[in-house]
Amino acid sequence: NYGKIINITTQAIETPNAGWLHYIIAKSGLNGFSKALAVELAPKGIRINMVSPGMTDTELISNISEKARLLSVAKTPLRRIAKPEDIAGAISFLTSEKSDFITGETVRVNGGQIML
Repeated sequence: NYGKIINITTQAIETPNAGWLHYIIAKSGLNGFSKALAVELAPKGIRINMVSPGMTDTELISNISEKARLLSVAKTPLRRIAKPEDIAGAISFLTSEKSDFITGETVRVNGGQIML
């Protein structure tokens, strides 16, 4: 009667990019699935949440130009891209008892780049 599931989504759903249709459709489906599952499993004490990282300094962005990185930093109020530790911190919080009254939510870890 207790559990936590954390799905990783994307801010590309809020600010779509051309050429990413397949990725955006898949992540949109994950978002809908996560919210529906959160409602379905809440009575059993299982919480389902999502983490939506902004650009994160990992190997995944190794082919992104320095200009694109600087542009992303300029659009980010905290003036940097995320570190893997930033994303891990949000996941750690959501898996802890401190988040026991949170379900069906998306935590955006993007330095303020997208505020809804």
